[in-house]
This record gives sequence, C-alpha cells and structure tokens, in this order.
Amino acid sequence: MRLEFDGHLRVYEWKDKWEVIADLLTGFSGECGYPLECGKYGICSNKQCTCPGYFKQVQEKYPNLGCTEITPLNCSASKYQDFVELKDVTYFTNNYTINSIDVNKCKRACSKDCSCKAAIFRKESDPPGSNCLLLSEVFTLIVDDSKDLEHNSTVYLKVQKKAIK
Repeated sequence: MRLEFDGHLRVYEWKDKWEVIADLLTGFSGECGYPLECGKYGICSNKQCTCPGYFKQVQEKYPNLGCTEITPLNCSASKYQDFVELKDVTYFTNNYTINSIDVNKCKRACSKDCSCKAAIFRKESDPPGSNCLLLSEVFTLIVDDSKDLEHNSTVYLKVQKKAIK
C-alpha cells in the first residue's frame, strides 16, 4: 500500500511486476476528488484535466501536472489584477473560512490579501447562507456537474492582467 504524490492511496500486488489492484479512496472522493489529480490550478472533469483562462499547462503532454500562470501575480501591481470566474466549480475541501458573506465581500477580501490566489464562494439554500474560502495555494479544482440546487459554488481565480516592467 502506498500514498501517492497525487493523494491516491493505492494497493499493489506483485505479478511479474508491481500492479495496482485497488485505489482505496476513489469510491469515497470520486476520480476528481484528489488535491493534485490535475496539479495546481488544474480543472478536473470526468478525470480530464484542463487549464482555465490566463493559465497554461506546465507540460503539454502531461495535463495532470497542472497549470501555471501566464503572467505571475505581482503584489506591487495589484491594481492590474482581476478575477477569472469559474461557475459550478468546487474544491476538494468544505472547510470554508468566512461564513455569512456576500460574493463581493469575498472577492474584496481576496483582493486585499497579497497571499490570496483564489476565492471560492458557495451559496446554500438549505439552510440559507453563503460561505467564502480564501486560498493561498490552489490545487485541483473540480467541475460540479451534480446540478445540486442546494449548493452553488463559484471559484474566482486572481490573475495578473498586466505585467509591470
């Protein structure tokens, strides 16, 4: 048994070579539910990895290695930063740091924090409320295709629109 770099807990058996016979947590978390399934900033949908706008693949041949910013964030150029909105996208954790907040305050809190790289906003209908999670490190994002009307999640990735020279 081995805990892999991408978060998978796999069981191996020797059959002329080591072969995976079980992936213990996949049934619980789903194929995309691992923090590094698609690397940093990668978006996972049906076990396929893509990059959002303003990002490119770390290695074209290996989309699961994640994405990197085309223009890196620069705290001294925060006036040239904005957010890329990813609707119906969620994150592997449900530990939201700010409760009972509206989407604009959530994004503003991320804008004011140099270490914040993304704000995840979730609106719930039962019980009514909203939550905000500010991320200083962005791991795999997950397309939420469940059409769950009780939970509505949007990711706002902070991007640098213009570089400073």
